[in-house]
Amino acid sequence: MSQNCWPRRRGRIPLTPRVTKEDQEILLESLREWGALDKNFAYVASEAVSDRRGYEKNPGGGLNGKPIPSKPVALRDLLESGLWQGIPNGDTFDMPNVAFQPAGGMGRIARRSAENSDPSFATTAK
Repeated sequence: MSQNCWPRRRGRIPLTPRVTKEDQEILLESLREWGALDKNFAYVASEAVSDRRGYEKNPGGGLNGKPIPSKPVALRDLLESGLWQGIPNGDTFDMPNVAFQPAGGMGRIARRSAENSDPSFATTAK
């Protein structure tokens, strides 16, 4: 069953007069892309959704490597979860997304920490 409530309400969204019809279409397309919604603005099992929330069976190699998309959370549960309050947490000025990798790889962070900490700090544990 499609968990789609957006198109029914599309024409009744109370946007200010400064938002043109063209602006609305751009905003809707942004919402569709950002939310991994299908062409009908539905949040349904798909590779796009699973790429963001995880697969039922992860993609892999070989004869049995085809991924199986996971079943999305019900729209009502998603909307009532409070998720929206936490989304911008990694996009603020003092908590930006990391856009770099240390020279020598991410393991360099742990090794450098080990050099400056207690000798029991293990960096070669498996």
